[in-house]
Amino acid sequence: MRAYSVIRGIIGLICGAILAQTSVRAQSEEDLRSITRIEVVNIGTGSISGYGTGVALGRDGEILTSRDIVADANDTKLTYAIFNGLRYRVQLSRCHSGSVDACIIKILDASFAGIGVGHFAKLGCRRLNLFEPIQAAGFPIDPSAGLFRVRGEVPTDRTDAGSLYPTTATVVQGMSGGPVFDKSGRVVGIVKLNPGAPVNGVERLVFTPLFRFKTLLDDTPYSCDDSYDPNVQVQSDVVKAQLTRTFTICEGEYERRCAPYEYDIFVQCYTLDRKVAEICKDRNSERVSLRPSEGGNRCGYGWYKISC
Repeated sequence: MRAYSVIRGIIGLICGAILAQTSVRAQSEEDLRSITRIEVVNIGTGSISGYGTGVALGRDGEILTSRDIVADANDTKLTYAIFNGLRYRVQLSRCHSGSVDACIIKILDASFAGIGVGHFAKLGCRRLNLFEPIQAAGFPIDPSAGLFRVRGEVPTDRTDAGSLYPTTATVVQGMSGGPVFDKSGRVVGIVKLNPGAPVNGVERLVFTPLFRFKTLLDDTPYSCDDSYDPNVQVQSDVVKAQLTRTFTICEGEYERRCAPYEYDIFVQCYTLDRKVAEICKDRNSERVSLRPSEGGNRCGYGWYKISC
């Protein structure tokens, strides 16, 4: 428990710093009531084998979450969603037919009917803008900890090869499957634990955008708005007009080899200049090598600090 307290204290300080850096609408208590803690329990021992977060879509008890949490459920495990201290048994309804990390689970208790929720977040199936602010929420593994909310920005307007958006926010284990909100309060993605390097013991938050698995919502009553929000572009223009932006990049062959050192963005061999141009646009940029480069089979590995 002491280790939990230390970790939570460090995370609180980091999250507090991030909350002060970005401008995004604070989620109301009504918005947050639809977020649930998810636990996967071994039937034989009663021990908890998996943790995560999800967001309720409506009164019928369907919950959007990460495939990583629930896809391996079987006859030896039970999955529960916890709303306001009440535990509800759930079952896997369906997952995205491709490789995208998204599933819908459903509460089996017909009496749920959105009890204690009362409000369900709107969904947004659109691409995000460069430097767009986001807010994510989820429950850490510590069952005594409350809901964590972190803020950050999307440092690119494109998803990576794994259909994920990187962010400048931090994430703690247990937040996987939790909602990512845009400036207007719409859920635009779900959190996925980043396989990249930890930053000061806390990982960078990456998320799967809803537009990548919009088909999962087909034949459901849940609409997913893909309209463009001009207010978001205004915010992006303001942020891009700041005098200096600083970020770190690891360029290399495989991201796992970058992991011993801190970085914000990973790029494949020979794409560093293109990524810097994409982020900095028409602004001048400066590049500083953070450490000696390392050899490899193609381009090797390099770590850089970019300012523009």
